[in-house]
Amino acid sequence: MAPIIAGRAGGRGFPGRPGKPEPGGRDPGRQVQVSAPQSRPDDVGTGRRPSPPPAWLDDVPRHWINTISHDHVLLGVEGGFTQAGHGTDTRLRRLARGDGIAFYSPRESIGAARPLQRFTALGVVADDEPYRVEVGHDLHPWRRRVEFERVVAVPVRPLLPVLGFVDDEEHWGLPFRRGLFEVPAGDFAAVAGAMRDAAWAADESARVIGSPPS
Repeated sequence: MAPIIAGRAGGRGFPGRPGKPEPGGRDPGRQVQVSAPQSRPDDVGTGRRPSPPPAWLDDVPRHWINTISHDHVLLGVEGGFTQAGHGTDTRLRRLARGDGIAFYSPRESIGAARPLQRFTALGVVADDEPYRVEVGHDLHPWRRRVEFERVVAVPVRPLLPVLGFVDDEEHWGLPFRRGLFEVPAGDFAAVAGAMRDAAWAADESARVIGSPPS
């Protein structure tokens, strides 16, 4: 199979079905899960409260994987967006500007018999809250804007030994069934590094995702 390059593309909305932005809901703000500080011995019995987590934690980028069929990844790269949760905004609100997001495609399209099982795109969240579009009758999905990087799709199996969110390599596909989910920075770096390394090695015959035909 020829390598697949994911690249930045111009335009917004589905090809042939332009998206019409609608007013979005209020962004409830970024939420970062932080473990409660442990009490020190001299805090015991003094009524002293543990120190709150440092404010800079709110600015630390988080890292995500979005499980989407390859044909839908192509639409997202072409339009510079991503969706999740069947077009709802619930999970999209967890994303923040500057967060990294990688896309895993189990199949070429929904219902396709042949598995693909590749990381197919890589990008950075480029807005502050979800926005809604109109793409057809009674179809108004929520989206987030993404700036895509030029990388090459890579198979997931060689990366399984270094992915911490995969607890059981025999049933490695279970975590991806969550759709959009957060991963440790080290796991994201492993995926991004493999895709970038593959891009350097790709030849001119590579199929480019989201780039206009020459």
